[in-house]
Amino acid sequence: MASSNKTLILASFFAVFLAGCGAVFVNEGSQNAFLAEGLKNPDKPPKPQLSRASRLMGDFEDGTTSMNPKLYSSNEGSWMATNGSEILSGFIAAGGANGTTRAAHLRGMVVDTGDFSYPALVLQGKFHANGNYDASLFIGVRFYYKNAPDDKAHRSRFSVAIAPTVSSSEGGSCLDQCGNHYGANINPSAEWTQVSYKFGDLAREQGWGATVTPPGLPDHLQELVYLKWEHGANNVKGTFMMDYSIDEVEFF
Repeated sequence: MASSNKTLILASFFAVFLAGCGAVFVNEGSQNAFLAEGLKNPDKPPKPQLSRASRLMGDFEDGTTSMNPKLYSSNEGSWMATNGSEILSGFIAAGGANGTTRAAHLRGMVVDTGDFSYPALVLQGKFHANGNYDASLFIGVRFYYKNAPDDKAHRSRFSVAIAPTVSSSEGGSCLDQCGNHYGANINPSAEWTQVSYKFGDLAREQGWGATVTPPGLPDHLQELVYLKWEHGANNVKGTFMMDYSIDEVEFF
């Protein structure tokens, strides 16, 4: 029997055993969350059912850079676009996803010198001016995404930044090798496509970054600082056009 099958059988056994004892310890949003489906923990009250308005971070319909003021536990979030050290304006544009009228549209040239600095065209959604956001009521994040035919990104990535991966100068607690957030690379799409990620499916890049303990994102959902999208050349030397849009960003 393969070791992975043995692990799954043992995990299933312990999930059922612990359920019989009145306890389930599988983190929601983790890769093993399916082991606890249908099981109840009498010691933990159920999560409240939130309306979509309380889960929505941004649909950009008001034309401003403010996050949805009805988002659960945050009414001060904001959106920012950057190209290197340059802060961009006018990135809320007409033409939204799913029948809406507006979206975040980032377009610009990125100059990569091939010196491992990894410049990128970035959209960032920060939840609070100061402090962390508690996303423990949610399982993951979904949004609509598309990129233009002339988008020449070699790397398109979405990530969730938490205090241990965000530098202290940006409001986090990281002091060295900061910036390796939990994320996933996004596949190109010429049409609006909804992309959905459970927190447990997001991972850090291998080979670098500050140590995070415990290592999984579901254990740090009370420490969210911002969401981040970035299009870059991935250290390929040259000048490249970047053009992508994001819309209907929400928790689920």
